[in-house]
Amino acid sequence: STELVLHEYALTGRLDRTDAGMVLVSVKADPKVLPFTECPAAASEVIALTGTLLRDLPAVVPVALFGVASCTHLNDLLRNVGGMAGLLATA
Repeated sequence: STELVLHEYALTGRLDRTDAGMVLVSVKADPKVLPFTECPAAASEVIALTGTLLRDLPAVVPVALFGVASCTHLNDLLRNVGGMAGLLATA
């Protein structure tokens, strides 16, 4: 069978532990395989999330990244990263 990638971003960033929780100090999305010409432009918009608590990403992403500054698949990836907050709180 053949596997195809239709939506792919490489996501890198740095977190700092604070009294309030893990904070996204830096974030970068590197567009890879994407189906639409608008998708790569969304990658540069993730900088708007700098300073966000990791646990708040699921709520903040749809507010901060919308319209032409967004890509559904990148937004999904970022919201899922917010789910790591619970795992990191116990580390």
